[in-house]
Amino acid sequence: MKTLYAVPWIEVEYGWGDRPEGFKVFDNLDECLESSKTSSENGNYDGGYMGPERPMYYYETPDEIEGPYPCWVKSLKFKSEGKPII
Repeated sequence: MKTLYAVPWIEVEYGWGDRPEGFKVFDNLDECLESSKTSSENGNYDGGYMGPERPMYYYETPDEIEGPYPCWVKSLKFKSEGKPII
């Protein structure tokens, strides 16, 4: 069974709070790591942040999510312990 890599995303509105946005799912670990780092760097906007949760981490999950990848899902049925994205 193939492994997928899922990164939790969050939206933060300064003064209002934050809310989870779901997971961005990848089928390639290198793409997962590079894309997440870039999204974190570019996630700030006027009044908030939209991007990977910080500190950044990813989960490994079985291939039960339909592609094409990367894709978005609201929740994961199965996941490993979080692994840091450095």
